[in-house]
Amino acid sequence: MSWIYCLSSGSEDKEVQDRKKTDNNNDDHSSGDTLRLLGESEESHKQSNAFAKMCLLVEYGKLDVDGFYLFPEKELLWEGMLFVRKGPLKGGIFRLGIKFPGSYPLESPTISFFDRVYHPYVDHKNDVLIESLMGQVWGPSLDVKSVLLALKMVLENPAKVPSYLHPGKGNNEVATATWNEDKKLYMKLAENCAKES
Repeated sequence: MSWIYCLSSGSEDKEVQDRKKTDNNNDDHSSGDTLRLLGESEESHKQSNAFAKMCLLVEYGKLDVDGFYLFPEKELLWEGMLFVRKGPLKGGIFRLGIKFPGSYPLESPTISFFDRVYHPYVDHKNDVLIESLMGQVWGPSLDVKSVLLALKMVLENPAKVPSYLHPGKGNNEVATATWNEDKKLYMKLAENCAKES
């Protein structure tokens, strides 16, 4: 029996009534399931945030990277300064923020400078491209200290910029091209950036 026939006849037979009952019962279960899943999702999110906060507390207690002064501004946000002591950015004092996702350490933090930093690893928005910096996809085996040490190394010594960093990867294409084509100009621009900080 087709649905068109049932609708046009104006009457519902037992098969149609049974289908409606089944559909209504399924709707009740699916909305209950949805509410249950949303509750589980919220609970999972709270647990994830709590785990991230615990990891950050442990990491902050162990954090000792020369040249960085960091402090927790909010639960999942650290702010501070980087004092560059050598290289073309020598003498620069750059303010930065590290924002952590609630799923940290499974997902990477975001590092942003509040001041302009002329370097291949710092894009035009003053964000540090962590995966490019580390040469690998973020994973729980990485931590804030390893990222800060790598960042400090490449800021103080641009020659340490690895070959996998190249224009077109979302990094600072201008700084990368200048470094590759005219190192003297790069050094001058970086020194000016440090003086402005």
